[in-house]
Amino acid sequence: MCEVEYLIVVDTDGAVTSRNLQGNVSIIQSSCCTLMEKEVSGELVTTCKPGQLVKWKAVPKSPDSVVEILGFKGQMVSDVCKPTQKRRFSEVWEGMVNENSNGIFSYSIDIVFDGIWMSLNPRMKVSV
Repeated sequence: MCEVEYLIVVDTDGAVTSRNLQGNVSIIQSSCCTLMEKEVSGELVTTCKPGQLVKWKAVPKSPDSVVEILGFKGQMVSDVCKPTQKRRFSEVWEGMVNENSNGIFSYSIDIVFDGIWMSLNPRMKVSV
């Protein structure tokens, strides 16, 4: 089964100015042979299948900034998928979707950039 990868691109200048990530995040999603980019204006929905590996990485839009994922919280982490850093000091977080999962689960991704902490609140949709 192919993995699903999410590259979270953060407009750090826009996020600092507006004091939130709303409208300041773009997502590049790749799965097997498909690549899709979308700006997140409402809510990000991660779509995957039971048993699938999902990866997340956050990067800044500006080369002058540094963006890091600090961790994940919420219903998804408790019931469906527990992302961890791929290896120590890695920027990639990954988690395997529970084989028995089905439905839509909320979660949050804690992100830090330029000494500022913010949270992105997507959902994970798991369907067979």
